[in-house]
Amino acid sequence: MKDRTPDKLTPEQWATVIQGLESRPSTINDYRKVLNLLHSYDNGTFHIFQMTKEQAEAYFQYLDSRLADGTLSENTVHRYKATLRSLGARIEHHRSLCPGYVNPFSRLVTNENRKRTEYKEDMFMAPDAIRKLKDAFPSFTKEDRLILTMMMNIGMTPSQIQNLHISDFFTLSGQNETLAVRVNEGNFIEMTASNWKESPYYINDYPVHYVRKSPNRSITWNYTGTFIFQQEFNNQLRDYYEYIGVSTDMRSFFLTARHLEFNYRAMHHMILNCCRIAGIEAGTITPNMISRYGMIHSYLIFTYAQEAENLKQQLLEASDADKPALQAKLDETERQLKAHQADGYIGTWQTRFPIPLQERIDSIIRHLGRDFLDKAVGH
Repeated sequence: MKDRTPDKLTPEQWATVIQGLESRPSTINDYRKVLNLLHSYDNGTFHIFQMTKEQAEAYFQYLDSRLADGTLSENTVHRYKATLRSLGARIEHHRSLCPGYVNPFSRLVTNENRKRTEYKEDMFMAPDAIRKLKDAFPSFTKEDRLILTMMMNIGMTPSQIQNLHISDFFTLSGQNETLAVRVNEGNFIEMTASNWKESPYYINDYPVHYVRKSPNRSITWNYTGTFIFQQEFNNQLRDYYEYIGVSTDMRSFFLTARHLEFNYRAMHHMILNCCRIAGIEAGTITPNMISRYGMIHSYLIFTYAQEAENLKQQLLEASDADKPALQAKLDETERQLKAHQADGYIGTWQTRFPIPLQERIDSIIRHLGRDFLDKAVGH
């Protein structure tokens, strides 16, 4: 993957930019992606080696406009800006790349500018739009159906769809060819004074990767969740790509009609086209709205299933006097579970609901209340 040179750079320039990052392929991928996005903007107007401070500001304003129209999330915009600032710093450090270069992105973005999302009801799909979109599924292309299904049942974001590789899918051993996919859900912070190897996340074998320890006594972890598919969706995935689950191919799983890597422009165009087919007014639904729907949908299915299993265990150990109340609670929980599965069910998360997603769910509940979760998925 590191050998693929971004547009407008020579292989020698690219090798210098990523020098020392051989053990960090995800960082290399981020650099490549953000450079390609920058160099494709406005028919190739900008080149990172030749950008002025004013041009950098103009490009950041463009990214802000993508946030305003819902194409990109606040976290994604911040990450793109921070990545460009980092790239500029590396180019400035390697003076042979561009003599006299001054990082145009320096001081344009700081960590303090990053705010947590304040959720409002208009950031979620309306029930009528959910129904229309689902009703129109048979009219969408196979690839569009697959992308939307993964977004609406897993909660995959546009950037996760764009960065999904064939090798991210694998077959669970001893489970009758059951497919699963690894999804990088990003970072979360643990406030602790302990060494990272003493953290319960490390000790209890959570699917996390240590990122850094900060002076303010916090540990940053990166979380990669595993979503396990049920059999019917296994078949759909294999129908789309025959060697899924066994191939170690690092190419993108989804491609555009021109067989190029699926990017946010392709995503935006796909959503507009699907809305047109479904009879939904343009701009009513954004990619991030669809992802939020899927995140909540997968959370409700996971939590109701987990609660049902806990209640079944409690029933086995309960006294005769307590069993009727527990049974009634179990019946209601299973009713809720089946109702949400009837809205779409392609599988569930392995063992745990991803911590970064749980933090977003908790934030939605703080802003809008627990009952809003059901409303957000049309219940």
